[in-house]
Order: sequence, then C-alpha cells, then structure tokens
Amino acid sequence: MKALLIAASALALVACSEPPPPPKPAPAPPKAEAPAPTPPPPVPKSVEPPPKAVEHTPPAHTPPPVKHVVEPKPKVTEPERLTRTTEPLFKEAPIKPQRKVDLTVKTRPGDAKAKAEAERKTREAQAERAAQLARLNTAVRNLGKDLSSGLKLEPVGPGAGGVSYSNYDLIVKKVYDDAWQAPDDVADDEATVRVSVTIASDGTVISARVVKRTGITALDKSVQRTLDRVRTIGYPFPEGARETERTYFINFNLKAKRLQG
Repeated sequence: MKALLIAASALALVACSEPPPPPKPAPAPPKAEAPAPTPPPPVPKSVEPPPKAVEHTPPAHTPPPVKHVVEPKPKVTEPERLTRTTEPLFKEAPIKPQRKVDLTVKTRPGDAKAKAEAERKTREAQAERAAQLARLNTAVRNLGKDLSSGLKLEPVGPGAGGVSYSNYDLIVKKVYDDAWQAPDDVADDEATVRVSVTIASDGTVISARVVKRTGITALDKSVQRTLDRVRTIGYPFPEGARETERTYFINFNLKAKRLQG
C-alpha cells in the first residue's frame, strides 16, 4: 500500500516535470446540410372561356348608283296630209254561185220494203184493237143480262169507279167468276176468301195472291186454283187509259156463288 502511494507520487512528479502536450484541435462542427429545396406550388390551370359565336352581319346593302339617263326629246313631226282617194273604203266581196241542194227524198228498195212492212203491222194492230173492242162490247152486253155473281170487285188506283173503267171492271169480275169452281162439301156459306190481282194494260195478269184465307182447306184451295188458271183477262184497258197496270181486290163469297146457281 505504501509502495503504491510512492509509485503514484513518483508518477505525479514525472508528470509535472514533462511539458504538457499541445491541446488537440477542437473538432470542426458538423456542416449543416442545405435544406432540400421546396417544390414550387402547383400553378392552377387557366380555364379558357368557350369561344364566342361569331355573328355574321350581312354587309350593308348599298343601292346601286342611280344613273341619270337623259331622254332624248321627241322629234316633232308634221302631221301627214290626207290625200283624197276615189277608191271605196269597203270592197264588196264577189258573190259566189250557190250550190243547188236536192231536197228530193230518195228511197232505196230496202227502205220501201221496211216501210210497207211497218204499215202492214200498224194495220194489223189497229184491226186487233178493233176486234178487242168489239169483244169487249159484246161481253158488256152479256153481263148486263146477268149481273148475279159470287164475287165482289174493289178496284184500286186512279180512275177507280170511273165511267171509262166501269165496263172493264165487270169483265174482270166475270172472268174470275166463271173460272171459280166452288166446292160442294163446305157448310159455311158465309166463308169469304180475299185476293189481290194486278193486271197490265194489255190484259195480262201480272200477279195474283190470296190476301185472307178462311181456314177451310177445300174453299181456300178452290180459290188458289182459280188464280193459277187465269193468266189473262183477254182485253186491254179502255181507250185513253194512261195506267200501265191496275190492281183489284176480289172477294170470293161461297153464299153468293151458290145463289147464282
């Protein structure tokens, strides 16, 4: 222990007798790093405004320059002198000779034959008409002798009941009365069948139908057979009649027919 102290003090003395070492240079301070450059702020993009519509203004209409045209003055001319002339103002047209027209009707052989045939047919029609009138008068005279009948006639239309048709109505009634064959086995004398008959101007029966039946089969069938049997009256309408057809309602009465005998 004592030796240690001596050694330490000897070291201290040695240390004191040696000059001190030069001081070490102070370490250089660390270089400050340059700060990183800050990036510039982003520049905002400028929004371009939409292009404006270009207005096309029509060019101003400039009227064309007015040209002043100098019209030439009309020349004054002296009126022409009228000279007398001996020629007429209107000349008469020459008269052309007129052609003579032959008004003589020339007939051909064929035309003469046709004319003769037409005249023959006309004479035959007149003769037939006269014969029909004669038969009509005879029938009327015969009807005057016996006016009993089982039929009742009712003419319809203009001229009904007139004097010109009175004789013709009797003939129509006579024709259907003669054609009707009444049944004998029917007990009801008051039974009546009503029919409608339309006759053309030449006496042809156009239509005939039963309007009202009795319900008695034998009687209704006898009247229907009569209508089927009569096709013509046999005489045309009276002279001067203008109708083309004429309708009659006829009542077939069984009692009147039996009284007629």
